[in-house]
Amino acid sequence: MFFVSNVIDRHSRTVNVQKRSASDFLDIEPFAEEVERNPRTVRRWMDQPHDGLPYTWIGNRRLIHVPTAREWIFARMRNRKARRKQRAQDPKEKRT
Repeated sequence: MFFVSNVIDRHSRTVNVQKRSASDFLDIEPFAEEVERNPRTVRRWMDQPHDGLPYTWIGNRRLIHVPTAREWIFARMRNRKARRKQRAQDPKEKRT
């Protein structure tokens, strides 16, 4: 089942009109299980100012669009090995 929705999320000031499937949205608890985190952690991600996890309100429920949430999570991932390699190459940097 597809529907066209006007999605206004808390972290975006624009309206995105897209064709989305109702099965692409999850409540906080099922999403937390999918990403193997506590629902409290997911709520904290959603409440971060400016760059929090995007979500939409439908009625009194906060729903997470899973494909958008995956992009958000991947964008926040860091490569720790790359930072270590950079530190090893820059001997002037002090470690605290």
